[in-house]
Amino acid sequence: MNKTKKKYEQYLNALLSDTYSMNQAVDNYSYFKGGKIRETSLISAHANRTLGTLLRRYDPICFQVGYNEWSRK
Repeated sequence: MNKTKKKYEQYLNALLSDTYSMNQAVDNYSYFKGGKIRETSLISAHANRTLGTLLRRYDPICFQVGYNEWSRK
């Protein structure tokens, strides 16, 4: 299986929405954009199962570190 960043993003989208409740997601990811991301954007991302996409867009260093670990497995 070829482990790409897109597949890791899809993996995170499913994992994070299942792992965190809506309130936990808002608490854990409100630091995006220096804490200026709207709470409604985080709630929408949780509902649409796109928290991994937000992580890739707004915290690329964290995303890359996680991808490196994931791709080694």
